[in-house]
This record gives sequence, C-alpha cells and structure tokens, in this order.
Amino acid sequence: EFRQVGAWGLALTAGPLRVRAERNTFTDCSGGGIYVGNVNETATEGTTRRPTGVAVSENIVEWVGQEFQGSSGIHLFSAVDSTISHNRLAHTPYTAITFVWPVPQSDSFNRNISLIANDVSDPSFWGRDGGAVHTLSTCTDCLLRGNHFHDQRHGSKCTYIDNGSSGYTITDHVIDR
Repeated sequence: EFRQVGAWGLALTAGPLRVRAERNTFTDCSGGGIYVGNVNETATEGTTRRPTGVAVSENIVEWVGQEFQGSSGIHLFSAVDSTISHNRLAHTPYTAITFVWPVPQSDSFNRNISLIANDVSDPSFWGRDGGAVHTLSTCTDCLLRGNHFHDQRHGSKCTYIDNGSSGYTITDHVIDR
C-alpha cells in the first residue's frame, strides 16, 4: 500500500525488464500512482534502456496528484511488449492513464503495448484537459481494448488520441455517464 507519499507512489525507471506491479493500492499521493520509463530515455536513437515486459495489473489508484495536479494515475512514457490491465483508477487530477508519451514525440520505439480491461472513473477532476486515456505518439501494434470509462465530471475525453498518435487498435470500450 502506497499512502500519503510525497511524490509518485512507484517509479519503474532505468529500463525495467520483466517487472510486475500487481495488486497494490495507491492513494493520497502528492504525485501520481505509477510511472514506467523515463522521459529522458524515450528516443529511438541511442536508447539502451527500454522498459520491456512490464505488467501493471490489478492495482487500485485513487486520489493521487494531491499536490502535483499534472500527475496521472498511471503514466507510461515508452515501452516494448508490455501491458496495463485490470486496474481501477478513480479521482485523478489529470489523465487517469497516460499511455505512450515519448520525447521527442516523433521518435518512438514503442511497440506491442496493451491497455486492457481497466476501470476508470472521474478522470481530470481538476481540469478540462486530459481524460481517461491520453496518447501522444506512435505506438506500433498497440491495443486499447475493453476499458470502462464512467462518471466523468468535466466532459473530458475518454480516449484522447493526441499529437502524432498512430499504430493503435481501439475497440470495445464501455462509456457511461
């Protein structure tokens, strides 16, 4: 359990390989719940630390970003062969799941990443940008499937496909209230 942490709850950085973050609770954190990768290690050129085989599943992430309102519940910068599935996210100040945000956006090694069967309620409660899921780059053979988005206060986006996003298959979401 990660409760009342003064930053992010869990950071999986420096090229994690075959790491599983499962069945944790993140609540009342100053930053977000979980982030994977590192904004400074996302470019294709010269990158040797690529998060590979990372699984983030069955976690509860709620009321994070208490001081840093730009935080997401789960933030995946870049990865290969990884999955975010069966998590419950509620009351996130910005985007619930930030999915593939490399820098620069046009230079990405992301591939074969799945976002499956997550339950997201009340994303972006402190602002109108963001949403339940926010993508920001190319992701080769990436899948967003069967997520449940509900109880959004500000009319924020459910699946926000932003600048330069391509390579995604998006199917079977349920959107309610």
